[in-house]
Amino acid sequence: SDRTAAIISDHSIELVVGILAVLKAGGAYVPIDPDYPEQRIQYILNDSKTEIVLTQSHLQQRLAHEGTIVLLDDENSYHKERSNLERISNIKDLAYVIYTSGSTGKPKGVLIEHQGLTNYIWWADRVYVKGEKTTFPLYSSIAFDLTVTSIFTPLISGNAIIVYGDKDRTTLLSSIIEDSRVDIIKLTPAHLQLLKEMNISPECTIRKMIVGGDNLSTRLAQNISEQFQDQIEIFNEYGPTETVVGCMIYLYDPKKDRQESVPIGTAAANMNIYLLDTGMKPVPIGVPGEMYISGAGV
Repeated sequence: SDRTAAIISDHSIELVVGILAVLKAGGAYVPIDPDYPEQRIQYILNDSKTEIVLTQSHLQQRLAHEGTIVLLDDENSYHKERSNLERISNIKDLAYVIYTSGSTGKPKGVLIEHQGLTNYIWWADRVYVKGEKTTFPLYSSIAFDLTVTSIFTPLISGNAIIVYGDKDRTTLLSSIIEDSRVDIIKLTPAHLQLLKEMNISPECTIRKMIVGGDNLSTRLAQNISEQFQDQIEIFNEYGPTETVVGCMIYLYDPKKDRQESVPIGTAAANMNIYLLDTGMKPVPIGVPGEMYISGAGV
């Protein structure tokens, strides 16, 4: 319980297996992008006090790790045991530790508990999947929490993940669009800017976009909506890393939304949003205030 295991892996089925293995064993996973500089990787390993690293053979030589290293691509790492493990985690145990840039310039570990993770993916399933058959792409860095949506939401709903490799991240988005194998995608406004320059085929299967990580301008949302002949739903999802990916949601309406930015909407399930003044009192409607967030995801 609360022991950490780092995962340093390219996008692969083994990456997903490794994440699930750590959670089922009662540990917390620490996702680290293999493209990070070695100094940053080592800092995260030391700061998280990680004893076990799950990685791939071609990445092992980059690690100066004195603890246990498990190779995800080595068949000897798998015992072909089919029985289920005893569940030992509770809602307050750590599920993962994700490192953000930090205000000091050093990576800062954000601790996410099972309660928060479970609440988010349960809510995401209700909002984005709604009992439908749907497929998510796994293409974004595992070190960013938007990838949490792409991994766990399809798995808890009995749906599929299409794993896109790391051959060239600059062309990944166009590959996903051209493949027409997924119908929902999690991405950032920066991704949308790239998407705006692409020719979208009428055969493109994407019908839902979950946008997060930065301000979403109404103009950009309108451009993307028109590019898809208004046959797409664009969800603006807001939330600091500390609130487990997202804590607010808004479905963009191309006919009504005319503000400079797409609103961030209303609170996710079991979350509370307060706008307070300097005296910690709720501000009247239309008066600026500071946002306070509470609930199952904090």
